[in-house]
Amino acid sequence: MGSQMAEYNIRFESVVENLNVMEAALNEKLAALEKQTDSRLKKMEKDISARFDKLEQLLMKNTDDLSNKIDKVTGQDRRQMAEILAEMSKRLMG
Repeated sequence: MGSQMAEYNIRFESVVENLNVMEAALNEKLAALEKQTDSRLKKMEKDISARFDKLEQLLMKNTDDLSNKIDKVTGQDRRQMAEILAEMSKRLMG
């Protein structure tokens, strides 16, 4: 019985050692994955920030263009637009 216990202890120690080796390997792989994830997250944040900056610039440009087009509308254009709207409202009313 004593020899069986010694053999079980040896097997148990071997299993514990193997588990420790596997745990260390997994921790190493997890650390590498965490580093990759952090790197990819930072790149994605930069990309998103750059895209939002481009979008903001595009919106500002389009807003300025629209504002300039509105400013170019002459008094005659406004009168013509008023006549068209008046005509449409007459048709809609009756």
